[in-house]
Amino acid sequence: MKCELCQERNARIKRPKNGMPVCQECFFLVFEEEIHHTIVSNNMFKPGEKIAMGASGGKDSTVLMHIMCTLN
Repeated sequence: MKCELCQERNARIKRPKNGMPVCQECFFLVFEEEIHHTIVSNNMFKPGEKIAMGASGGKDSTVLMHIMCTLN
């Protein structure tokens, strides 16, 4: 089955949000875009503002730290 977004690579992940089959690369892109949209649309941070994050070391906080570094 091909990825519904790029139509090039084989789908490897079924998105929990909507059940759409996507490849790993598209999943990461869409996931990062959704987080960025949420941050921007809710005015969560101002340019130049410093934030502190706490992490337990579990997979959720590890992914959050990675995404925040990527979006920075």
